Amino acid sequence: MKPLDFSPLQKKKPSAGAYSVIYALVLLPFWPILLWRHIPVGLEYTLVLTAFIGSIIVATLVRGRFRIKTITDFGRINNLAPSATTAKGLAPPAIGGTPFDYRAYNIPMAGIPSELSFLRFKDGKGNYDYTILHLTNSASYPHLYLANSVVGGPYSMDQVVSLEGNFDEHFKLYVVDGTPTDALSIVTPDMMQTLLQGDHGYSVEIKGTDLFIIGYGDLFTEKDLTALYAFGAALLSEFNHRSFSWGMQLILDDQPANSQPMLKQGSQVSYAAIILAVILPLLYGMYRAWLQVRGH
Repeated sequence: MKPLDFSPLQKKKPSAGAYSVIYALVLLPFWPILLWRHIPVGLEYTLVLTAFIGSIIVATLVRGRFRIKTITDFGRINNLAPSATTAKGLAPPAIGGTPFDYRAYNIPMAGIPSELSFLRFKDGKGNYDYTILHLTNSASYPHLYLANSVVGGPYSMDQVVSLEGNFDEHFKLYVVDGTPTDALSIVTPDMMQTLLQGDHGYSVEIKGTDLFIIGYGDLFTEKDLTALYAFGAALLSEFNHRSFSWGMQLILDDQPANSQPMLKQGSQVSYAAIILAVILPLLYGMYRAWLQVRGH
């Protein structure tokens, strides 16, 4: 047994400065032409636009590769076994759909099987990242969704059941399948106390024997992942009516030899790259205007 090595997840993402370098490199072949004072305006802006598009493509590949490499290195260094779950099966029902790119590992902690996955979905508005801890209950339960009150849920408001105290300020309880009585017998005061421990911002979904802890964003630090597992352990203990503790240090059980993990390559458009690619041509335009003023 050995502690998990979190160092691969803690690498810093490429900075805005890195994107400016990428843009400058893409623009480099055009500088001799752009600095020629008599270049036609149409050709000048065509070249700048070409460099702009090129920088976006390069930055997109860099950012997408960096995220995937970060998670891949985490699995490789810790010799984690890839999950056999299909891409669509990794997402809790509340999220649904098939992730654009993903990484999933089986990480049994203290003999308790669990599945940790990093999912990315995308639509016309951007990318949506989740860190999902999937545990298995010892009994089958009705379909319930405890949505973080800030995030909300995809289910009908008619399915919301109000609970006592200030619980509704932190979670919305959706009874997707079953009766309110069933839900109240499951989400007991002790369960509510466990759910309210810590300012974690998770959502929780229960369906049959599946227990999903939904973290928003890429939880790439030891503190975040330890908190996720500690929360999952406490919640599973409530569900299974038994006591166990994983402690505050994640201890990795012996793993089988690593094989090729599941992966669907995706890319990401960086907003920093877009901003830089817009600002730099504007600065260049100002420089050209200054040259023209000096020329008169």
